Amino acid sequence: SIIEKLKINSKTKMHNRNPEDWTIENAEDGDFVACINGVVFIYNCLNKANLNPQDLSLMVGGDLLNQNMTSNFVAREFNCSFLGVYSACANIGLALIQASMYVDHKGINALAFTSSHNATAERQFRYPLEYGVKRKKTTTFTATGSAAFLLKSEPSTIRITKATIGSVVDYGLSDVNDMGSAMAP
Repeated sequence: SIIEKLKINSKTKMHNRNPEDWTIENAEDGDFVACINGVVFIYNCLNKANLNPQDLSLMVGGDLLNQNMTSNFVAREFNCSFLGVYSACANIGLALIQASMYVDHKGINALAFTSSHNATAERQFRYPLEYGVKRKKTTTFTATGSAAFLLKSEPSTIRITKATIGSVVDYGLSDVNDMGSAMAP
């Protein structure tokens, strides 16, 4: 399991590598470390809420890789339903909306999460780092990071009461490198 591999791989130096050393292989190694960190992060989240993994009924999450690879590797470590979402930068918003609906209607504990890795997103949506393509001023930068939210049906001062889902509007943008303007015109 990933938890067992954590003991072996916890000293990986992915985050200490020089940016010139970043390669697709290193990014995929970093994604594996992200999976391990994600599982540990979720266990810590459950512990803080005095819950066991068995108390979790649903995980809703996504990432920026094909078939939500990272999310699937994380979710397989938990014995609960998993709903993968894929909506780029809106992953966490969509995961929170969907998880909150299940919590509200089913009274379950759910986890909404997302993750991204810069080098894998560059490979997936732009150009691999090895190409050395010069960035335009409008080019966005994908963060390497993750976030998770535990949603419970118990009353709380922090809660989701409403959600607004946008509509598709074509503003006629044609610069394929300007994803920022396309997402937030």
